[in-house]
Amino acid sequence: MLVHDVGEYEKEYKPLILDPTVGYIRHYRDVHLSNWMSRNKDILEQWKPFENTTYNEPLKSKLLINVLQVLNEVYGT
Repeated sequence: MLVHDVGEYEKEYKPLILDPTVGYIRHYRDVHLSNWMSRNKDILEQWKPFENTTYNEPLKSKLLINVLQVLNEVYGT
């Protein structure tokens, strides 16, 4: 899946493109937040079919802890 891409990378960073059989990145977005779906419907039509999914329940709390830890490291308390 490649919907967006970065136009400029920092320093000598080079992107790594994964073969879909190796792995993929899921992009999470609440499509109902601020009428996002209706505002972007024309663009989204290009990538049909798509679906709303939820994050794996057993991993949800670990993900939250990890995100909060990184935010604390980057921005402090």
